[in-house]
Amino acid sequence: MELTKVLGNGTTCVLSGTMNVTSNTPSFQNRYMGVDVLLGIASIPFTLILTADPAIINLSPVLVAGFASGLYYGTHSGSVKRAGLRTGAVGGVPVVWSSADLVASELSAPLDVLALAIVVGVLWSLFVITFSALLAALCALAGGRVSRTVMGVAQRGD
Repeated sequence: MELTKVLGNGTTCVLSGTMNVTSNTPSFQNRYMGVDVLLGIASIPFTLILTADPAIINLSPVLVAGFASGLYYGTHSGSVKRAGLRTGAVGGVPVVWSSADLVASELSAPLDVLALAIVVGVLWSLFVITFSALLAALCALAGGRVSRTVMGVAQRGD
């Protein structure tokens, strides 16, 4: 195969040889990555509804979403933990509300106290999002185990 192209300055470029075409079909994890993120996003409104006071964040919807993520990804044991981590990280985002409430309560304070409140708010958000991701990953592992058990029973016909 040969391809000839004449450039604007009169130079001719010739490309010759064979071209290898590889499949760009996404892998399993890329194809199904959206389900765990969507479960995390779906848990956010329930977290906000169940959280009356921003000082106390209710993460039970995130844990349920993590379990559901594990049920969905259960037959692919390598991806269950990662799916749970993604679900928990996305579902833990409402903690930013708690941090914003902390910073807003210190707006009239001196600058050094406000700076400390911002640092504590950011660190608190990172901690709780990480904690939420780890808890959701544990729930996803439990959901994956349930999924594999149910699939095993269904395949045996018990």
